[in-house]
Amino acid sequence: MPADAYWRDSYDPDDYCPDYCSDDGWGGAYAACQAAHPEGCDDDGFYVYAKCTAGFYEFGCCVCSPDCPAGMDDIGVSCAKDSYGNGWGEAMTCGPGEEQNGLLCYPTCREGYTGVGPVCWKVC
Repeated sequence: MPADAYWRDSYDPDDYCPDYCSDDGWGGAYAACQAAHPEGCDDDGFYVYAKCTAGFYEFGCCVCSPDCPAGMDDIGVSCAKDSYGNGWGEAMTCGPGEEQNGLLCYPTCREGYTGVGPVCWKVC
């Protein structure tokens, strides 16, 4: 992490490590993945993961979504029947002292910083 940035309180990067994290370079990560998944492995620049099996395709990183049958909508991570909203419900809002980034709420950054996901970056 650069000296002019910090992790927001809502996220601890030490709490997350993908199954095949490797601090000794890709060689160790690929070897561990290949041993567990003979169908092959890919990487996204951060970690190594198994390729999707037949009948599935890669959706973003590390999610294998099913090929949808006729008459169903592909919603990214699964298939859904056609549906519609009935007008009920409210849009998500963040609480006091929080800001929305994407679909999540994070604590508001200190003055002089701007938030991107769980990280507050110093404004130059």
